[in-house]
Amino acid sequence: MKLKDGSQVSYQTSIAPRQLSAGSLNATATALLLITDPQGKQRGVALGCKQMAADGQPQFTAQADFEFELEGNRIKPVAAIQVPEDFNWQQATGGIRPRYY
Repeated sequence: MKLKDGSQVSYQTSIAPRQLSAGSLNATATALLLITDPQGKQRGVALGCKQMAADGQPQFTAQADFEFELEGNRIKPVAAIQVPEDFNWQQATGGIRPRYY
């Protein structure tokens, strides 16, 4: 998908880890997001990642859920992401309730 500012967005997801691809990335994961800005800088998010490769080069990923930057064929982790195992609005504190339209 191309955004108004010229950025390219690629996003794939799966209930269980499977082969996903975005640009030069291939990952066995449950979600893969890759954003390429108009200047060519690439960044993204991987969730449930078991293995990843950039331009066919295997990448080491210390976390299964993480934000990254892609520099050439090298994944540079930016931050680990903590994904909740489950969520229930009835158990939420702080009085927050969804508004469905």
